[in-house]
Amino acid sequence: MKNKKLLSQIVIMPLILLILVIGLSYGQIITGKIGGTVTDDQGEPLPGVTVEASSPSAMGIQTSITSDKGTFRFANLAVGRYKVVFILDGFQRVERQNIAVKINTTVTLGVTMKLQTLEEAVTVIAESPVIDVKKSGMSTNFTTVDIDNIPAGRSSFADIVKQAPGMLAQGESGALRWSFAGSGVEGNAFYFDGVDQSSPELGIPWTNPNQDIFEEVEVTGVGVAAEYGLITGAVINIVTKSGGNKFSGSLSHYGQYDFTTGDNNPDPYDEATEEGSQSFKRWYNYDLSLSLGGPIVKDAVWFFGNYNIRRGKESNWQGTPDYVAKDIQDEGFFKLTSNLSNKHKLVLSFAYENENFGEVPDPWNLPETVIKEVLQTYIWNARFTWLLGSSSFFDFKYAGWYSPDHYDVPVAGADLNLRPHVDDATGVLSNAPGWSGIWDITTHQVNAGFSYFAEDFLGATHDFKIGVQYNRGKLEAMGGYPGGGYYVDYYGPYYLYVQQQYMYGGIVNRLGFFLDDSISVGNRLTVNLGLRFDNQQATYPALPLLDGWEKTDVITPGIDDLITWNVFSPRIGLAFQLTSDGKTLLKASYGRYYDAMHISNFAWPGPGYTDWYMYWWDAGLGEWEEIDYAPGEIGYIMDPDIKNPYSEQLFVGLERELISDFSVGAMYIHKTEGNSLGWEGRNTTYDQVQIVSDDNGQTYTAFDRTGPYPETWQTNPEGYGQKYDGLIFTLDKKYSKDWMMNASLTWSHSTGLNMRAKSTSQQNLLSSSGSFGVDPNDLINAQGDMQHDKRWVFKFTGGYNLPGDIFIGTYFTYQTGRPRPAQTQLYGLSQGRVSVLAEPRGERRYPSFYTLSLRAQKTFRFSGSWRLKVMLDVFNVTNDATFRGWRSNSMWRDTFTESSGLPDPISVQLGFKLEF
Repeated sequence: MKNKKLLSQIVIMPLILLILVIGLSYGQIITGKIGGTVTDDQGEPLPGVTVEASSPSAMGIQTSITSDKGTFRFANLAVGRYKVVFILDGFQRVERQNIAVKINTTVTLGVTMKLQTLEEAVTVIAESPVIDVKKSGMSTNFTTVDIDNIPAGRSSFADIVKQAPGMLAQGESGALRWSFAGSGVEGNAFYFDGVDQSSPELGIPWTNPNQDIFEEVEVTGVGVAAEYGLITGAVINIVTKSGGNKFSGSLSHYGQYDFTTGDNNPDPYDEATEEGSQSFKRWYNYDLSLSLGGPIVKDAVWFFGNYNIRRGKESNWQGTPDYVAKDIQDEGFFKLTSNLSNKHKLVLSFAYENENFGEVPDPWNLPETVIKEVLQTYIWNARFTWLLGSSSFFDFKYAGWYSPDHYDVPVAGADLNLRPHVDDATGVLSNAPGWSGIWDITTHQVNAGFSYFAEDFLGATHDFKIGVQYNRGKLEAMGGYPGGGYYVDYYGPYYLYVQQQYMYGGIVNRLGFFLDDSISVGNRLTVNLGLRFDNQQATYPALPLLDGWEKTDVITPGIDDLITWNVFSPRIGLAFQLTSDGKTLLKASYGRYYDAMHISNFAWPGPGYTDWYMYWWDAGLGEWEEIDYAPGEIGYIMDPDIKNPYSEQLFVGLERELISDFSVGAMYIHKTEGNSLGWEGRNTTYDQVQIVSDDNGQTYTAFDRTGPYPETWQTNPEGYGQKYDGLIFTLDKKYSKDWMMNASLTWSHSTGLNMRAKSTSQQNLLSSSGSFGVDPNDLINAQGDMQHDKRWVFKFTGGYNLPGDIFIGTYFTYQTGRPRPAQTQLYGLSQGRVSVLAEPRGERRYPSFYTLSLRAQKTFRFSGSWRLKVMLDVFNVTNDATFRGWRSNSMWRDTFTESSGLPDPISVQLGFKLEF
């Protein structure tokens, strides 16, 4: 019954909207706009002017006629560089060239036409306005010029995104987990040509497209319109290339090798004394990419394709030189863009990724414990656009992706039928992998839309958008301890956990409706209003029981009504031009945003969860004694009043265009997050006791359980949430007159409490939080600075084109250290040994660090459009060896004081790119 009701919502509601011809707008913008006003030389509006817009990125010529107020507008423009021509009998013909249209931006032009005295035309080659005077939020756009010339790396698109102000990567180069303005990494949304590529299980990007297919990348942080829902962090929007009326292509190779890689090992291994650690070694790491695009039928059908391979062979710092990590990544992409008529456009695309991630043993993960991950991803996308007139268009899109993911492939003889051992004193894992699993993920997405522009409605100009979006994500997975058990040794046998492998999963259905209205009041004020409604439903699928790693014929029942959230999200933004030239903009926004429902927050444990046993080694009897037991059916109790986590965001910003293509900005962001998810133990009792820790000699007020084992509830624990305050200052010089620059300085402070308080990760998912919060001792010192709290972050990118077609570029970042959680053990409690945070979060921090990269590039030009770029990138120019982590955060372990996470040493990347 529930599924039938949901189906009616999915099918009937969009049909009703379409029948009523209510303006719908596709949910994830991948286009831009050009608009403005045409006047005569006395400042009076000119109606009836023919305005033509054309670009190598767009098919044909688009035409608009100015209104009685002299205004014109082009919507749904492909990103790229445009020429705009203005024609009116009796007036000089005017051309504006080199107009840059970017993702989700509006270019506002003011054009003056003079009376014609001779047969003459006026051609204006001017840079595009730097400031979008209609936008009330904060966003950063990276064009192909930025992507191709800044030496930020090619490991993933994250090497581009990490340059945006306010973005913090959780790891080093290529990491696909980042935080914006204090949010958790699961709070971001990643769109690939409008396809939501965020994992329905984890909330992180699931694909890693290569940079050669990008036309533009947009990062939007705050002030996001209502069409974007279920986000509390940033929106990353990637638009791919489409081809054109001329054939074009490229062949590129980027490589780092042994002879181009240095050594920053602070304690090199000495073969004579057998002391020290092995250095990082790179045999090769290269990227080979081939692209081709062009017309099948000019101005009617275009194509673009790319094939990319990446290969790597490396051994890690402190690793074992006998074992080498080999990374294999293959990617294919193909896109067809067609004008079925001058009013109908169809875009089809398909992408494929095959990834084989190398893993290697090290002193803490012995060879028999190492397995690697192998996965494939298939992405499809179909989009139909129907121009209903000069003021409206309809858009329909269906897309999806499927990914089988295996983390069970042995590297050096791992046996998944054996049980792993971990030495609790040293952290060394031996005998078998600590965990393995298989995941199958599928998503389907349908968006329908229509946009309507009303120039004179209720005394103002309105740009209406209303839309419906449906997204369904499904996970089926199996996992568990190899061998059905896990030993914890502490100077001999200590604990044993026994549990057989099991299947788990989940289905999330998301249905959203939104209404946006961008209201232009007079010549200077824009008011952006939005309202969104989201319905999210979580169900648990029926899954087979396992016998070891094999599926049986016994099927566990599903759960249809696990969670239902219905929420409204209001948005309001203001953009006011302080000066008549449109070069000084004051903007502000307020919005309420909600987290997406992630499968990892309810999939585990499920109906297929197996019995769990805990044993303690009785040295006197020489045998294992059972001390705890949880039947598989116990699972957890879902709080019937569980609420959707939210974020309230306030933003104020000031931008000023100082000179052509150069702007400065100052912004303030305040965020409050609440209704955070977490575990909670109920229906038991505790006594407060004073316990001295053997690790640091400090006395703690602890909780000694006097009642039964607590019921485990999934809920919104009291006190969970966070606050963020940030100031961001920016300098932005778009590439022109041979140089470019982008710089930002961020001060921020983020405090609160979440389920990952004992971790350095801010990926807030219940499946990765253990049982944090079930025992009240977990909350000792848990309130404080958040995991990604970094007080100061400075970023700089820049480049200059020297005579002789020689380009010099640089990327630099400085970041202060984030908090380091230190844990200590408390003994003597009835519930056994517990670990607690030794001090409030933020009292210990990782070291501050900086990164500097340089590029030198020479372009050789041949006949026609053929050109060859030869480049040399230097990463970690100073050979920085500031460690990024600690081996363990547990004070009782020998590895508590051992550093880890050394950055890659200085390395030279040699590259070439042949283009036509």
